[in-house]
Amino acid sequence: MADKKTDRDTTKCQKVESQTEVSFSRNRDGQQRNSGPGHKEEDDDLECSAATSTARRGRMERRRLEGCHRPSPGRDSNSDSDENEGEMSRRSLRCYFTAKTLHNPEENEATTSDLAAVEDEAKRSFDWVWDRESKSTASHVTLDEREVNFHLEYSCGTAACRGTMEMGEGQHYWEIKMVSSVYGTDMMVGIGTKEINFNDYSQTFCSLLGNDNNGESCGLSYTGAFHYAGSTNVFCGKFGQTDVIGVHLDMWKGTLSFYKNGQRLGTAKNGLVGKSWYPMVCSTAARSSMRLVRAVSYPSSLQFMCCTVLRKNIPVEKNVLTALPFPPGLKNYLNDRLSWLLGSQVDPTSNIPCYNKGTQTLLTIKGKLYSTEDGEKSEEV
Repeated sequence: MADKKTDRDTTKCQKVESQTEVSFSRNRDGQQRNSGPGHKEEDDDLECSAATSTARRGRMERRRLEGCHRPSPGRDSNSDSDENEGEMSRRSLRCYFTAKTLHNPEENEATTSDLAAVEDEAKRSFDWVWDRESKSTASHVTLDEREVNFHLEYSCGTAACRGTMEMGEGQHYWEIKMVSSVYGTDMMVGIGTKEINFNDYSQTFCSLLGNDNNGESCGLSYTGAFHYAGSTNVFCGKFGQTDVIGVHLDMWKGTLSFYKNGQRLGTAKNGLVGKSWYPMVCSTAARSSMRLVRAVSYPSSLQFMCCTVLRKNIPVEKNVLTALPFPPGLKNYLNDRLSWLLGSQVDPTSNIPCYNKGTQTLLTIKGKLYSTEDGEKSEEV
């Protein structure tokens, strides 16, 4: 009896399996029949539905990207920390470059490099930022305190801003990127003491850094001239938009050196020991901007002195960290802190002419007179 019951259960299972296979085969056959020529209207409906779904996803994606630039309703700015604000700023930049890539496919390569630069900057630690309390009224510091915008509407003088760190000893290096067009009477990068009163120049168009006669400030102009204590000397060629100007203040030797796009330009000033300096920038140009992209400070040490000797003995076109067999841990540490010194010091843009926005300024560079009338491009220096 038990054997007969088992046989009946096995027969039932086989029937269920056979019915399931039949139903599956019918579904497959039905799908195949629906895709045949006799069901063209159903195919059209499916295609319309797919197109509608694709369009809907596209609209949702655009709304998501646009939403990155809109403030969230009911957001309490006082309750958010600076870290959250910086993260939102990085997200907004990432969404901006993504949207720009979607709308301009031919600019994919450029926007990808810009996004990579922003993400690389976000990973860096900054030893100082721009001081919101030590600036001209026409200077505006962004939320992350790394970018300064000058003269938001129009310019009626010279605006400036100072960094938060007092530099009386040690080694200090920072890089400033020219975010906007570079033009006007002057846009400068340099250093100064607390004795500089920014409001004295708010109604005057001048080269603020180095304009005083007491030697309380000095700076490099976009024209390539270095200003100190009321005197002006030709130091390098001019720089323009997207150029990155590096500044090295060595308070062990009392020297101020400049870099352009990673290439060392030389030492502009000696004898700076004995005063406490602050990083400074100034501009007379309307709607101009400068961004701090690197700021590192460390004590003068034997390690730093050894690195300077290595840099002098390795060709400038080579990277010291790859030319010599450093241990992995030391190599990573030096790359994080001293890549500006040990890296290849060849400007990749050195063969590209530097054109700045036309102004009515007359520039005397290397004994030649360069007139930059409105609507004309200035000649290469």
